[in-house]
Amino acid sequence: MSEKNQRKSPESLIHPLGDLRSLYSRVENFHGHRCPGSAYGLRVAIAGLSHAGNHPEDLLKVHSRTRMCAIDAIQVLTGCTVGNGQLVIRDTSEHEFIFWNETNASGCKIRVRKVLFEDTKEEIEAMKRFGTGDRSLAVCQLVDQRREKRIDGILSLPESEILEIESLENPPGS
Repeated sequence: MSEKNQRKSPESLIHPLGDLRSLYSRVENFHGHRCPGSAYGLRVAIAGLSHAGNHPEDLLKVHSRTRMCAIDAIQVLTGCTVGNGQLVIRDTSEHEFIFWNETNASGCKIRVRKVLFEDTKEEIEAMKRFGTGDRSLAVCQLVDQRREKRIDGILSLPESEILEIESLENPPGS
């Protein structure tokens, strides 16, 4: 595995490189913009690495049941890609991911919990206007504010509030 794609333990990802926000910055650079989906992906990737017992020399595979933005975060943090065969996508529109460590025969299934964020009246109105094509400065600022509130919530909520994690004893498809 090249040094660029070498996986690190979840602890080494968080502590030496900074907090979730600095990791999210790496994800944002790869993904091309800030969005709640890539923030969820960051949290999914860290949980998957932690629960699958991943070490850099291990062979990790990720199975995704969605093509959502989370996939980019998973690629950045795990080094698993469609191209190297370690990321398999079967789009069923479910926000579910399976991390399987081939080396130690352990893994987990992660489902993204729906988290409700409370919108202000102004944000609700701005989203309606944005949906009809209004790109005025005031509307765009409120839409951005709403997006940032969601990203911040996803990055700061406890793992158990945003993810449902189930240990697996058998590889996917067995």
